[in-house]
Amino acid sequence: MIDMNVHLYTVKGKLRTGRQIISFKKIIPGTKIGDVIEKVYCELGSRHKVKRRQIIIEEITEKML
Repeated sequence: MIDMNVHLYTVKGKLRTGRQIISFKKIIPGTKIGDVIEKVYCELGSRHKVKRRQIIIEEITEKML
């Protein structure tokens, strides 16, 4: 069963790793913006081994289907 409340969100921001600053853009499915933010923190933190304070989310927009 497909949930019709799930939207796609585009998240743009920066990631600080040591002296480097890496820009990122991710498309994340979610029902609420809070869920999307949590997913970004979990994925990037796990992949790059950084803490939440090193992830700077600059923009979240809902992607129209």
